[in-house]
Amino acid sequence: MERDRSLDGLKFILVFLVILLHIKYISLSGNEMFLIIHSFVMPFFILLSGYFTKVTTWERYFQWTLKIIGIYLIFDALHSMLSVWLYQKNLVSDFVEGLMNPHFAMWYLMSLLWWRTITQIVGTWREYHGWSLCIIAVLLSLLMGFVPLGREFSFQRTFAWFPFFIVGYLFRQKGTIEWIRSQKVWYFIPVLLVALYVATKLPYYVPVKEYSSLHAMMVRALQMLNGFVLSVCMLRLIMPSFASRFGWLGKHSLYFYMYHSLPIYAQRFYFEQNAITVTLPVALAISVGYVVVISLMTQIKPFRWLVLQK
Repeated sequence: MERDRSLDGLKFILVFLVILLHIKYISLSGNEMFLIIHSFVMPFFILLSGYFTKVTTWERYFQWTLKIIGIYLIFDALHSMLSVWLYQKNLVSDFVEGLMNPHFAMWYLMSLLWWRTITQIVGTWREYHGWSLCIIAVLLSLLMGFVPLGREFSFQRTFAWFPFFIVGYLFRQKGTIEWIRSQKVWYFIPVLLVALYVATKLPYYVPVKEYSSLHAMMVRALQMLNGFVLSVCMLRLIMPSFASRFGWLGKHSLYFYMYHSLPIYAQRFYFEQNAITVTLPVALAISVGYVVVISLMTQIKPFRWLVLQK
């Protein structure tokens, strides 16, 4: 089946929003905008990651795993060197710490490794295919918040967002995205408006620590549901013809995700040290600048080698 360029374009749009979120900004509507984007950007991106996941041979799976581990080690070392320069940390201890507690945005690689491993294992058990797998993922997501682990091994993020990965995987198996896109647009507009309003009333959807109370589990459930509703609405409302224009960039989403984390890590340090804040338009301009620079970097062999691409 030919790869859907519009879904690649959606991945790029979402990565761009991730870059925007990582730039600290202040504006009159900045807080609400921050909440809205946070509520769906990673759930939607992870859903698409699940969509592009295939259960394959164990040989190819191990090849992919070694590649992801290699990228993680390379960028863990780069982040550690940056931490030494900015914060005078010990290089060896910071590198070792990063192996268990991912630096900045690198949690996604570790979580992706867990998600694909689970999917690869379960994908060989035909009796577990179907929406029962989604129900299990949701239950795990809600219950794992009680485990006394937080950022370690990206534990809470992995399980909190695991249902979105499984939903994306099942969407591909059942042709659900095509079905969603065949529905009338006006069905989704009022649902989107309600979900956007709910997003402004919920806490940031960034699960990095265990629950402090039973109430926190209810909040996670609401965040999960709202993130799913927003993702489905945007699948329909962002026209494939528009998203396809960014398809060539979306194919390199790993470049944008990995390479933006290093300069933004340094930029945020500089902003904090000098009490600098920027407005949303300025943050957008900075994000575009990162995209342009990283796009140029993808044409240079050493930068491709760092993410183990040919």
